[in-house]
Amino acid sequence: MVGTVEGNPPRGQGTRYYSRKELPGVAIRLSEDLESRLTTLAEATVRTKANDAREAFIRSMADLKDIHLADSRLVALRTGRSQAVRLEDLERDLSLDRRFPCDRHAGTVQV
Repeated sequence: MVGTVEGNPPRGQGTRYYSRKELPGVAIRLSEDLESRLTTLAEATVRTKANDAREAFIRSMADLKDIHLADSRLVALRTGRSQAVRLEDLERDLSLDRRFPCDRHAGTVQV
């Protein structure tokens, strides 16, 4: 018995006890349009709305993390706390050999 959620439990059941796994982490309100789109997606994917919402949230969080990181690096560059390095210089310094399937300089295809 980790926690309880107060409210109006069904008659005769008293307070319902929840395990940690059962406790909701986040509750959000969706517009009618977004709710409808989520319902349509869940029906098309034969998954629950919660599953599709969780997947969208995870992907969005990864994108937001990348955006915030890029933004902080740009601020550091613009304020002089960081310096830009040319890609060619970085590859040379790290002894990287950048090869692609199609070598545009030689005009040949490497397999």
